[in-house]
Amino acid sequence: MLTNKCEDSSPMFYIMPRALYRIVEKEVSLVKKSSRVISTFLIGASLTSINANVFALESNKVVREKLAGIDRFETAVQISEKFGSADTVVLVNYTAIADALAATPLAKVKDAPILLTEAGSLTKATADQIKKLNAKNVIIVGGTTVVSENVVKELNAMGKTVKRISGTDRYTTAEEVAKNMGNIQTVAVVNGINGLADALSVAAPAAKENMAIILTDGQTIEAGKKFIDNASTKYIIGGETVVSENLKNQIDGERIAGLNRNETNSEVLEKFYNQSELEKIYVAKDGVGSENHTSSLVDALAAGPLAGKEEAPVMLVGSELDNGQEAYLKERTAGKLIEVGNGINQNAVENIIKALEVKDIEEAKILSAKVLNGGQVQLKFNKNVDKDSAEAIDRYILKGSEDGELIIKSAKVKEDKKTVILTLDEKKYYKNQQNVDIKVQNVLTEDKAERFPKFEATEKLLDTEVPIIKEIKQVGPRQFDVIFNEPVKEGSKFDIEIKKGSNIYTVANKKFNYEDCTVTISTGVDLEDGVYNLEIGEGSFVDFVGLKSDTMEKQLTVKKDTSPVIISEAKANMYTAKVKFNKKVKNFTDPNVKYYLDYVNEANDFTGEIETAEGVTDVIDIKFNKIITPGKHKIIIKYQYDNETKIEDLWGNELSYGEIEFEVENDTTAPKVWEVEYKDTDKIHIIFSKDVKGANDKNAYELKNSKGEKINILNASYDDTQCKATLTVGKIEGDYTLLIKGNKITDTTVNENKLSECTFKISAPDKTPAIINKVILGGENQNKMILEYSEAMKTSGYGSILDKSLYEVQIANKWVNLNTIENAKIELMSNDNSKIKITLPEEKQLNSLEPLRVGPVQDLAGNTAPIGETVIIDTIKQDAVTIEDKTNVIDRNKIEIVTESTIKDVSKIKVRKDDNKDLNIASYDITKNDDGKTKLTLTFAKVDNNDNFTTNPSGNIEIKFEDGAAVTELGTNKGFDDYKKVAVIDKVVPQYEKDTAKAIKNEEGKLEKVEFALSEAVKGVNEFAFEVEGYKVKEANCDENGKITLTLDINSQQEETNVDKVVIKQVGKITDNNDNELKNFTIEAKVIKKAIESITNPENITGKKAEIKLPSEVEVTYNDGTIEKMDVAWDKTIDELLSGENTLTGTIKNTSKQAKLKVTITDKN
Repeated sequence: MLTNKCEDSSPMFYIMPRALYRIVEKEVSLVKKSSRVISTFLIGASLTSINANVFALESNKVVREKLAGIDRFETAVQISEKFGSADTVVLVNYTAIADALAATPLAKVKDAPILLTEAGSLTKATADQIKKLNAKNVIIVGGTTVVSENVVKELNAMGKTVKRISGTDRYTTAEEVAKNMGNIQTVAVVNGINGLADALSVAAPAAKENMAIILTDGQTIEAGKKFIDNASTKYIIGGETVVSENLKNQIDGERIAGLNRNETNSEVLEKFYNQSELEKIYVAKDGVGSENHTSSLVDALAAGPLAGKEEAPVMLVGSELDNGQEAYLKERTAGKLIEVGNGINQNAVENIIKALEVKDIEEAKILSAKVLNGGQVQLKFNKNVDKDSAEAIDRYILKGSEDGELIIKSAKVKEDKKTVILTLDEKKYYKNQQNVDIKVQNVLTEDKAERFPKFEATEKLLDTEVPIIKEIKQVGPRQFDVIFNEPVKEGSKFDIEIKKGSNIYTVANKKFNYEDCTVTISTGVDLEDGVYNLEIGEGSFVDFVGLKSDTMEKQLTVKKDTSPVIISEAKANMYTAKVKFNKKVKNFTDPNVKYYLDYVNEANDFTGEIETAEGVTDVIDIKFNKIITPGKHKIIIKYQYDNETKIEDLWGNELSYGEIEFEVENDTTAPKVWEVEYKDTDKIHIIFSKDVKGANDKNAYELKNSKGEKINILNASYDDTQCKATLTVGKIEGDYTLLIKGNKITDTTVNENKLSECTFKISAPDKTPAIINKVILGGENQNKMILEYSEAMKTSGYGSILDKSLYEVQIANKWVNLNTIENAKIELMSNDNSKIKITLPEEKQLNSLEPLRVGPVQDLAGNTAPIGETVIIDTIKQDAVTIEDKTNVIDRNKIEIVTESTIKDVSKIKVRKDDNKDLNIASYDITKNDDGKTKLTLTFAKVDNNDNFTTNPSGNIEIKFEDGAAVTELGTNKGFDDYKKVAVIDKVVPQYEKDTAKAIKNEEGKLEKVEFALSEAVKGVNEFAFEVEGYKVKEANCDENGKITLTLDINSQQEETNVDKVVIKQVGKITDNNDNELKNFTIEAKVIKKAIESITNPENITGKKAEIKLPSEVEVTYNDGTIEKMDVAWDKTIDELLSGENTLTGTIKNTSKQAKLKVTITDKN
């Protein structure tokens, strides 16, 4: 069992039993938003309807607006009002959704609203709005069947310049729109017939990202193909039913899709609007359930240009809010919700507002575990995970019912940051249909503020699918990534060919990436552009349970990539920057490639060394010679010689020059201790919330038993991969306290955030039976005895030490069970249940050599003396008054004596030091210590006003109890025959030496240092141990005599000090060499100016005048204790000296202080 207390300024939540929760509302103020937090727990009421993991609710007010007219034409007008005025408007037919979809990003490019019209004539509301907007230009999207020439005539009559963009059908119309958008780098491919509902979600993002929308029939693309070929980023909107997998592979783009239009909408929003705080969100109908569901989609499209301009998402809703949409909203806040059009389901709107406003603040938890296939396990978390801890394989344990412990090869966090995939070691096959025990621990949330609780589950490994190819991606002119449904290994017969017509290309090389379920294959020659067939023979691949692949045939499209290599992303941690390219590259280790941080500068601080081994990759690590500090930075990649080797992709496209900006977050989060555990070994494990330094120093920890005695820590080690310190302490049992010192451990960030001091209670299991420490015989007829066990014992039930039947006593050489002796009794004699007194009738005399045998008594943990055997008694003593052989000196005139006897007459107690002089007892105090023993505190009178002890006493003193001074538990009052020598234990707390504190200003008037003296030397003095009010301590030390010097940071002082005194306060742990702790220490120091306190005159000089040289410096001592040599100007030169003795006076340079020097001339020549 572990409990802890941490001195931490962050709020703590104490989790109480579920039945004791009661929630009340409390108004609080949060930064950037007004919030209501339901967080106060009161005892007294049951809360059964609320998830026990939810401990607070946060409310963020959302403002509602509506943009709607009496019909869809008026609604488009209302949306356009938000533009104020517009030089250009885009005009589409209200039923021509495909045309409007393609027109949305064009409208954003032209900063134009979309207005709607009927086919035969210009709708009046639209005509009026064109005038109101002062539009000069009108772009019509669509042919004459959807917007007639009559509409063009009406616009011309209004004085407007009209341009029509159209093709022979909706596909070519979309292509023509793209031609009018300028330079296109990003495209979205949507089904132009039965995928418009899915595709609708991409309209606003397309406007936001300047993304062309290309239409397909789902199987092929003709119109717009050149835009797809030239684009660097490609998206396919919708599932395989609307855009086939084969077409997706040809396009080589990213598919964004859900199970329905609403889930697709949530996936699109997650992709393009992933920030946690949204300024606004638009809501429109999804078209389901409308009489004309296609035309009802046009409200959302009319909102597209405005949403794109404002970088706001558009959510499409039906009769209810989709689960995926709700999950997206719950992770975000929004200041405003705008309904676009009439007829939106209000229940859905209310649920949107609820999801945005009220946030369940849940404890981090692992939602589920699932065995995906024969080689992978999936874990789902409810919050984003910290990548470092989640990808550390030691955080997971997998154990099969057939295979035993399963070796984990890798752990990978997926893009959603809430899913982790564990991939098993590929070197063995695993038994199918076995149970797998899954354990997870010490995974942190992304912000490292929480740790997911330990998780255990049992799932069945059931793999019934043979390896199947899901996708083929071209990565080079002869390299292809073949992506499977599961991780695969090479089969018994590797048979793969790539064919085109009569040409057959064999696979020359292959590389397996198990965690990504990918096999990279390469041919011996580059392949020309075109369509090829990939043929795979049966059994070429095998999965992790031994299932073989069938014969497979897949079509692959080869197309030369001519796009340049660019840097797409950079991030950094400490000394290392991670740089990502837009595709796989090589040559990054070539000496011609140079890496710089922030500036092109050959100094060590700015140049980097590549850490990634040469190969083909899209991510490289660059290490620099200095920590990459928080703030904005940039990575620069350039070449020493322009005509030599450069970074390039597999087609030979080069990175001509690379530069990318990135920002390093300023980590000010202090490390915490997540867990301390002791598992019946000789080691204590400490888990930290983040990587730390100093945790491998055993002096950063202090372990004490229940009596307050320090336990030796033999060794401390630290594993930075697990953020775990291990203390070797030897075997311990019972209750202990572990102190983790705050001033010793910091994180590894540039800020070196300090750990707050923490204490943990450790209950180590007791598995050792008690022993009998001693037996004391006494009583007038030796009929009594004291029995003392080594630990607390049971006093009731089986094994009770008060059970007379468990004892046998020897009387007159016969063993007799105590339970059979009339009037025999057992009494408990200590508070901790470790000592008893046995009393027999007076006529029953106990054997003095072997008085007792003890049966199976039990300690509190239930450990029992072996049944049928006896506890061995090692020590039998005759009753006498005794004292412990150590005495604590707790003050300069005060000691503590501990005895098991009762004090009767203090006047009969004598104490003397080594000089045989008795100390005069001035007063005394009698109490009980934690063990129930008598503690006698004696205060002695001073001798000639001098203390009797120093603050760090040592050696021995002598104590004598005369007869009658005390009486034992068995009634003996005989004292000592002579003085007993006992060791002195220093328990004197360091004390401040009065009037020694001073704060010293330098010549500039800034406070330079503070000095004061303690009664003895102390430990723990550093810059964090003391605070000087209003000043920063830069350095601190203590000399061997207890003098403390605090050096202050003068650079942080803006002006000279004008205070008369400063306050010094102890904030860290300070102890003397015997661990006596100074506590709550506060003093005032008078501020003085640094000045010369004394001058050390030079030694007298005697000699011939010609050989004498006067010293040019003298040694001065300042009032802060520093010693310095300073220039001196003497009042006489050597030529002016006379024969015999001369006295010279020297003036210290820049002062009025003077030195003296005697010079005796023995020869004036």
